[in-house]
Amino acid sequence: MVLYKRFISKPIGEILIERGVITKEQLLNALKVQKNESRLIGEILINSGFAKEEDIAQALTIQYGLPYLPLKNYDLNPEITKLIPRELALRYALIPIDKIGNTLTISITDLLS
Repeated sequence: MVLYKRFISKPIGEILIERGVITKEQLLNALKVQKNESRLIGEILINSGFAKEEDIAQALTIQYGLPYLPLKNYDLNPEITKLIPRELALRYALIPIDKIGNTLTISITDLLS
């Protein structure tokens, strides 16, 4: 179930280079590893110590044209979390974090699921 379309087709590695998170050489090293292993480039960059999880999350939100909303900035309201069925929230790893009028803001942990 895809609820959004990719707004920016730029590869995540290019975004990370532009943001100064990694160098071109680090990306090339990670791409070599990726050819031999079936892992996501973000995972390889994190495991290699070239990027942090937050760097990858921010780059993915740029790639998909979504805002980056770290949960540490929100006090979760139990009443809002009840607005999405538990099974659905667990299946798609999402958390309702805010509601203004009829608009519910959710946080998702995996943009690719």
